[in-house]
Amino acid sequence: MAVGLFGLSLEAVARPYYPAPFVQDDALDALQRRVRAPGAAVEDGCRKKGEGGCQTGALDRIRKKLAPLGNGAAKGDTARVLHLGDSHVAADFITARIRRDFQRRYGDGGRGFVHPAQRWGYGGRLVNKRDAHWRRHRVVDGGKSVGRPYGFSGNSLTARRRGASLSYRVRPDDEVVRLFFGRRGPGPVTVWLDKTKLGRFSAKGASPVVEIPLPARKARRFKRGPSGNTLRIQAHDKGVVLYGLSFERRGPGIQYSSIGPVGADAKVYLQMEPKSFARHLRAYDPDLVVYMVGGNDALKIRKRWTTLARVRRDHERLLGQVRAAVPDADCLLWAPMLAGRRQGKAVTTKRFLTEVRSMQREVANAQGCAFWDTMDAMGGPKSIRRWVPHLAKDLIHPRKSAADLLGRMFVRGWMKLE
Repeated sequence: MAVGLFGLSLEAVARPYYPAPFVQDDALDALQRRVRAPGAAVEDGCRKKGEGGCQTGALDRIRKKLAPLGNGAAKGDTARVLHLGDSHVAADFITARIRRDFQRRYGDGGRGFVHPAQRWGYGGRLVNKRDAHWRRHRVVDGGKSVGRPYGFSGNSLTARRRGASLSYRVRPDDEVVRLFFGRRGPGPVTVWLDKTKLGRFSAKGASPVVEIPLPARKARRFKRGPSGNTLRIQAHDKGVVLYGLSFERRGPGIQYSSIGPVGADAKVYLQMEPKSFARHLRAYDPDLVVYMVGGNDALKIRKRWTTLARVRRDHERLLGQVRAAVPDADCLLWAPMLAGRRQGKAVTTKRFLTEVRSMQREVANAQGCAFWDTMDAMGGPKSIRRWVPHLAKDLIHPRKSAADLLGRMFVRGWMKLE
């Protein structure tokens, strides 16, 4: 059944971690024609060169994992993609469409990682309101929040008293949940699935992650719709710290996990405590890390808070820090999206976005990463006027229809590699 949103038809999705339906393909085709967006292929890079040319491509690891899945393999490993971005993915609009389209092609490996305060309805699972029993820290809040351990999520929830609990929505085909803890948490937690106690768990030791198998589906009675079923985590001591959860399925398929702190630029990811950042990256073990920053970097250049040279160094440091933690993971940079500024009745592309894009392509080539030119996919800098009806009032963030189109254009750009 289809309903209307922004003048487009929507596809109803039964799976409960997509509360908002997707725009149907025929409506996206019409939108793409209206804005005259040509799309763009993902540009594969070269990670290792030899006498005969490129020996190792920028996307070799992820492509090898996805190749048998695309051919309908019954067995195989889960391919994990971690998308580090900014506010464009905070509501999981663009990335939700990518996840859905990839999972239709390669198999469903589960929702993947979500930060601990990512609410139901915004690409996450948290269903109860946070209360005084939990303190939230975000790296983007500045002050004492900078330099704290967050893993790679940029968020943490710390229990302020014994017995503090959090509840998350579980979908019928979740088979495993992994809890990503902080090292400072002095005590264990007890986990329930509805009224069934799954056990008492602690992350003390070498690994910051606790993996909890969920009861077989036949042993569970699942509610359909928004009410869903509840995974409840209860802290046994004050000071337990949670950085995120990963909802997963076993066997062949792909996870597409997205992290998007509001206001993030490349430097924000460098402001998380490095040991925790690396430790949790290794625990998640992504096959591909996607970077979608640049818009806020350009903003800071416009405000003269930084320079293009410093932004380049931030990008180089971030890529280097991630590669040091997960050296076998592939990498892919996205150029920033088009964003507009009003000058009377005219709308032009914000300054320094094209300079940041050019810098990112150079860094990607130098670091052996792939690149996707989001601006070219949208039609180039002069096409911003055609996108105005499909952007929010700030002329920066996409509406649902535009977000779905961007996600689909990336997937189609990826398919050109096959």
